[in-house]
Amino acid sequence: MATPASPHTSQPRTASRSGIGFGQLGRGEKIITTLLLTLWLLSILGTLWAVPQRATVAEAEAAITGHRVTSTTRQQEQPDGVLGQLLGTSFQGGTDASSDTGEYLEWTDALHRHHWIPLAEVAPVAAKHADPDISYGEPRPTGLELAYLQFSEHRDPMHNTYVTWEYLPAMALGVMEFGLVIAGAARRGTRWFWFWILLMPGLPLDAGLLAYVWAEILGRGPVRVRRLSGYDGFLFCLLVKIVVEMGLVAGQALI
Repeated sequence: MATPASPHTSQPRTASRSGIGFGQLGRGEKIITTLLLTLWLLSILGTLWAVPQRATVAEAEAAITGHRVTSTTRQQEQPDGVLGQLLGTSFQGGTDASSDTGEYLEWTDALHRHHWIPLAEVAPVAAKHADPDISYGEPRPTGLELAYLQFSEHRDPMHNTYVTWEYLPAMALGVMEFGLVIAGAARRGTRWFWFWILLMPGLPLDAGLLAYVWAEILGRGPVRVRRLSGYDGFLFCLLVKIVVEMGLVAGQALI
């Protein structure tokens, strides 16, 4: 006669768990979760605020005459638009690193809005308002370099732009995400998994934070016998980056 199997003789590889609601979290967990989500939202809004806007020659001249220029940089490539900034990737054939030989001028105004224009377009305006008593050294620069220097001389020295407020939420969020990797819960993914998902390189729109809150704080999704590893996190971030860049390139080609 066969003996019925005990319900404890086999264990499934995964088990479903409904998780808990926000209201069931402890007081400290509620505060931390609210702060994380608030900083995440503010960082998105700060990124949108700081997206470089294409300026006209008239707007560039108004920035000069109105003393609205607080910082200037030169770019090798046309600055990213909204999608490129939000998704954290550049799909226009190069990096956005500042350069002494860039053909694009980007400046920040007193409200910390960012604007850009090809240097060749703004050269006549910059020369028109340049101070004839200012010397740019010997040999005297010419062409786009001179236009950049003539535009930059109108920067307002009263504004300190080393750390601008639009980036402060993202900086604070990065510090807190580092804290989550070091000391936060790591039940469904190892700390190395969350290192890749949250910090290096992370996911577009900082979606890794939402994944962490969903999986580790609210405890939703399957509870795995084998936690997701750093290798899993690295491959997932790489795959997402490839898919996003291919999608952006395809979208740009269709426009």
